[in-house]
Amino acid sequence: MKTSTLVTMTGIISLTAIALSGVSAQAVTATTAQGDSEGTVTLKKTVLPGGSAEVVDPGTVNPAPVAPVTPPEVKPEVGDETASMVYYPDFEFGEHTYQITKAATYDAIAPVFKDADNKDKAIPNFVQVDNSPEAATWKVSVKATEFTAAGASKSVLPGAQMNLNNVVINNQLGNAAKTPAASYTLTPGSSVTVGTYTKPENDPYNALSINSIVFGSTSSTTTGEKDESGDTVTYNSGVQLTLPSGLSIQNTTYTSDLEWTMESTI
Repeated sequence: MKTSTLVTMTGIISLTAIALSGVSAQAVTATTAQGDSEGTVTLKKTVLPGGSAEVVDPGTVNPAPVAPVTPPEVKPEVGDETASMVYYPDFEFGEHTYQITKAATYDAIAPVFKDADNKDKAIPNFVQVDNSPEAATWKVSVKATEFTAAGASKSVLPGAQMNLNNVVINNQLGNAAKTPAASYTLTPGSSVTVGTYTKPENDPYNALSINSIVFGSTSSTTTGEKDESGDTVTYNSGVQLTLPSGLSIQNTTYTSDLEWTMESTI
């Protein structure tokens, strides 16, 4: 009985409320409208004198913040918008007295960069590669010619070869590359691949990747030594030139041309 009474009273109240209002129930129509606008910004890459893109310290490792460095000599960027070498090195071995009775090994001089505070910083020789997320693969290879004398004779140093030691990949941003081996011998005329990259199958990172192929590490440099001219230099044992004994040499500068090749796919 209590249940029936409650239902009846509810019906009376509802009808009374509608009757008193004198207003019939109407459907409510909602309208939504929108207008579109846009925000724009134009960006340009930092370009160093000589045409190269910005170079970052190859010693920093992701996720550490990257820091810009200025090379002693800026070379043109090699590659395209997908993947490019923004820095590749010269190997300078300095001035030495050669003894024909002994084989010799000479360490390369570590190049001196300017850091973000414009202070000198000796850094092991390296190659730096930037690639966009569109890059599927890339590889960097190097080929050297024989060391040839300056001047008219053009005599060569038979048996001379450069060695790349303690080679590592330091990943500054994005996806990491790799190096096929920890050391390489540059036999004149033969190409050697020193760094490769393959985009991960399920790539979680859709932005720029920066990798440095470093020949030797900071610990492989010796600071404070003097060359035969008396200048204080920093040597890098990550890059070495070996000469056999018994070479007939001239008092001149010998040069090997290094050809750095960048190949990429999308």
